[in-house]
Order: sequence, then structure tokens, then C-alpha cells
Amino acid sequence: MLIELSSAPTDLAAEWQLTVKAGSASWAAHERVPADPLTVRMDIDHVRFEFLVSPAGFGHGHPAGATMLEHLRTEDGTTIRICLTSSALLDRLKNLHPSEGGLIDLTAQFHDETAERLARTLIRMEEAQGEWDALFVEAASLALVARVVGLRQESADGGRRKLWPLPKWRLKRALEFIDANLSEPVGAEDLAQSAGLTRMHFAAQFRLATGLRPHEFLLRRRIERAQDMMRNSEDSLVEIALNVGFQTQAHFTTVFKRFVGETPYRWRRQDAADLCRRRFAA
Repeated sequence: MLIELSSAPTDLAAEWQLTVKAGSASWAAHERVPADPLTVRMDIDHVRFEFLVSPAGFGHGHPAGATMLEHLRTEDGTTIRICLTSSALLDRLKNLHPSEGGLIDLTAQFHDETAERLARTLIRMEEAQGEWDALFVEAASLALVARVVGLRQESADGGRRKLWPLPKWRLKRALEFIDANLSEPVGAEDLAQSAGLTRMHFAAQFRLATGLRPHEFLLRRRIERAQDMMRNSEDSLVEIALNVGFQTQAHFTTVFKRFVGETPYRWRRQDAADLCRRRFAA
């Protein structure tokens, strides 16, 4: 299957086409779009796909934002051409692939199960006519382009995806959730949900933002809260341990010593002694 997305720009407009080729069958979609669209071309499982991406709000012969699909049958095989109107996708593609002539050629052969399934889904939509069918074609097309471009980008980066620290607003939500639930069992999934991310993405971005893995950060906050309680209350160590989320005093002692360097009992005595000396000196 071969998937190809391409465009032929002119001074004012371009013909955009998504083409899929498979054996004797041919399926394609085409559209006249502004002069700055991008064509994404890819070959998957011997079918060529051509995605013509133009800014949202531009359409010719159909409502703005509609997705057109055309299935072409030629002697050379099958080409599926699909017109997509998405400013967000267009901007993303231009940032990742500032190509000349409006063509992003991804036709080098590769194998990816997810991309191949999406491609086969589009091939089966030859008779798509209804409103919901058009939405389905649009969603599948966007998913296919994102998948293939993402794989190519990852390959260009040596297999390493560029990670960014957790945005400040997401970090704030996660920290507020931690502080509000120190006395409760808190798992990695809970923290990720508080920030509105998947567990995998949250863990990597959180570590870049704080320098600590989520679990290590949670333990540190529990210990800091315990120190505050030991300094400002007369609660027993076992009560404090339970109030900051530890199930046993033994576990609390082990973690406390790892972070502070002293057992809770020794630290509390030393902190009280230091406070007395400061008050006496004053």
C-alpha cells in the first residue's frame, strides 16, 4: 500500500490531492486550495496516499472544513487523495517540515501496524457519502498523517522524542493535588489525572519540571509536612506518620532518614534544642 500527500502550488491556488493505490483499484480526493498548502505523500502497504492540507475556512465546491476523498485506479496501482482543511495541522507540518514546493515526501518504505490499519480503513471508505462518514474520513486522515509524520520525526531525532517540562498551570494543579492529599494514598495515575495527562507523559514532563520523579516528590512533600508537624505540634511520631500518608511508623522512619539524614526522633530533639538556643541567644 502506498500513501502520498502532495500539492501543486500556483500564484493564487493549488490543486491538493490525496491518493491511494492498491492493485487495480484507485481512490482519490482532490480540492483547489490556497497557494500555501502542504501536500503529504506516503506509501503504505503498496498504496499511495496524498493528503492536501489547506488552512481552515477555505473550500471550493463544499463547505469550509469538509473533507474530500477520491479513489483513483490507474495502471500503476491505487492512489488515495484526501483534502484536509486544518490550520492547526498545517502550522504543525510547516514547523516540522519546512519543505520547498509545498511537498512533504514520506514515501520511503516503512512498516507500522497502526499506520497500516488506518490506511486500510480509508481504503474501505470509497463509498462514504454521509455526514458522519465525512467526519470519520477526516479523523482517520488526521490520525494517519500525525502517525506517519510523528514516526518520521522520531526517526530523524535518532529515536528520541523531544520532551518539554510540565507547563506551569499543569504543575500547579499537580502540586495542589499533592498538598491536599498527603494523608491519603496517592498513585501515579492519580497525579497524572490531576494534571490532565496520561501517566507516561506526566511522569516524564514532571521530572523535567521538578528534577524528581513524581513518587520521589510526593515522599519529599510528606517528609516536609511531617517536619512542620513535629516542630509545631506535640503529636506522637506514629500519629504524624499516619497523618502524612505512611502506613507504619517504621516506613516513615526509613523514608525520613533517607531524606533528612536523621531518624524522626533524633531530628525532633535536635530541632527543639536548636530552637531553645536561638530563643536564649535572642
